[in-house]
Amino acid sequence: MSAFNKYHMNILQDICRLYNGSINQRKRYQQIKFAEEIFVLMKIDVKNECEQVHPQFLCNNCSRNLYRYRDTKVSIPELNLSPNTFVPHSEECELCSSRKTPKRGRPKKRKTDDALFDPVETRIKTTCNETEDITNSTAVQQSGQTNNDTYFDNRNIVPGAISQNENY
Repeated sequence: MSAFNKYHMNILQDICRLYNGSINQRKRYQQIKFAEEIFVLMKIDVKNECEQVHPQFLCNNCSRNLYRYRDTKVSIPELNLSPNTFVPHSEECELCSSRKTPKRGRPKKRKTDDALFDPVETRIKTTCNETEDITNSTAVQQSGQTNNDTYFDNRNIVPGAISQNENY
């Protein structure tokens, strides 16, 4: 059995036989338990079906409707659907192509040209260059102030000013 055929078999285990919907793993029922009801309502002989072609389970809703039919013997409008036809697995299998696993998680952000030019980084670089120029100047060195005493106020350098973040 090839890997694609195993994938196809896994898909068939998660599909309802009657209406082709997905099945909750905890609430799936074998179709053989309802073989008589399925044959009466839909004219499908599930006892002679191949496991590699047809799903073997029913969903919770279909099984509840079949239980209701079994108890009352009254035709149920929900089960008057046209029966699904299943074909053996091939390269153009509709089940395998429609049930591909989607990507999970949050999608990655797209990179744009604006991300390459960040004005915040250029602003920081210019202010660092300005501080280097000031520390190298003789006026700051003569006054005895260091870089710790220099603060920026709207891109104006104020030596010896008190920062707003410092506690008094």
